[in-house]
Amino acid sequence: MIRHSSLPKLQACPCFESAGGTSPAASRGTKIDSVVRRMLQGEDCINELDNDKDRTSAQTAINLVKSLVPDQTVLETRESELWVKTPGMDHIGTEDIRAADIRTSFDNKTGQSYDYEAQMAAYALGNMTRFFEPEWTCHIIYSDQGRVVTHHFTMDSATQIVESIIRAYNDPDKQPSACQYCQWCAQKSTCHQVVKPAEQTLRVVNNEVSIDTLKAQLAEPEKLGKFLKACNIFKKELWDWAKEEARERIERGEVVPGWRLSKAKGKEEFAPNAVAEAAQATGATYKEVAELFGNIGAEDFRKWAAARDYFPSNEDMVIGKESTRLIEDKKK
Repeated sequence: MIRHSSLPKLQACPCFESAGGTSPAASRGTKIDSVVRRMLQGEDCINELDNDKDRTSAQTAINLVKSLVPDQTVLETRESELWVKTPGMDHIGTEDIRAADIRTSFDNKTGQSYDYEAQMAAYALGNMTRFFEPEWTCHIIYSDQGRVVTHHFTMDSATQIVESIIRAYNDPDKQPSACQYCQWCAQKSTCHQVVKPAEQTLRVVNNEVSIDTLKAQLAEPEKLGKFLKACNIFKKELWDWAKEEARERIERGEVVPGWRLSKAKGKEEFAPNAVAEAAQATGATYKEVAELFGNIGAEDFRKWAAARDYFPSNEDMVIGKESTRLIEDKKK
């Protein structure tokens, strides 16, 4: 069964199969989404979130949603009412927030930014069919980054996107395509679009030829493009894995020749309540606060506040956890 959330992945590769399971990042996003919906209903539940980063993300989402709708807009946040049945799909999707009166939906995303237009097209198509509307708007809220991506759909444009993905998925002659979603695919360990480029890149690493010779071989645009794609796969499937493996071994006390761990101070930030107090004291708009929540490093916040003749107390500053990263141990 094709899920609404899998459409962007199937658009990139019609052979994509979810590896299943729930990652910590996905669990975090689900928890933040729940808090955002309930807070928009008037429930004071932000402290259910574990840390300032998550609370800031939730508050950012709320501020952005409010900044994108007229006053008195009815926001549907009850999960039981947010179902979406899209023509051509058996799966019943669930939106995050809907404002049916203004033909608009909201989908909150935490973590990295990806292209979710296909998923939004399916939501829009389902809503236009359900509410007999000729067009629909979907706002993607990237709450960790404090930004919004907006997609406007007509019945024709949404149908074209969804049907093209379903058609490619059902094609008996479909072929896999390496993409940014390979890491979540059940087939990645055996897929020739992943294994072969990684193997070829490894051979280049072990080949004793000069860099200039390799560069000369990449002079043609087609070869350059293939090389970049192969290197990207190699990085994600072997290099990133090798770094994490080395980090874990060093943390266990083992020696990985040529590599060591380096500690970095935690980022200095101001807590959400300090930002809220500054916004209230300076008369900042929702939009201004939403933009600030996308980046509330201590120095950025001080500059923002100083420009409004407001000076926050250092007692409200929060210092993040110390981080550790793997770096090359260059001998002196």
